[in-house]
Amino acid sequence: MSDAVQFGDVYEGHLDAQGLDDLLSDLELAARVTEVRVKGGPSLHSDQSGDSLQDLRERLHARTVVAAQVHYEHGGTAWVDTLLVGASPLAGYRLVRARLPRSL
Repeated sequence: MSDAVQFGDVYEGHLDAQGLDDLLSDLELAARVTEVRVKGGPSLHSDQSGDSLQDLRERLHARTVVAAQVHYEHGGTAWVDTLLVGASPLAGYRLVRARLPRSL
């Protein structure tokens, strides 16, 4: 008999440059960021960066990374936001937000 895998809630959206700034500002003000990971290129593995959210904002706007993850806690719940940089500056950023399941 196998145990069912429990997945957290997942939300998806699209952000322009101002939306990205608003999101990162909200996280700075209202969340406890526990980890920032960045992916520098399509064939590279992601690394824990130690970047501040301000550093991450600059790297995303400069398009020196292709994706990033921000792990944080808000309201007693653990979340991870994955930000994917669009193919062109006009493409903006894709946001995938997932609520992490509670540890057993």
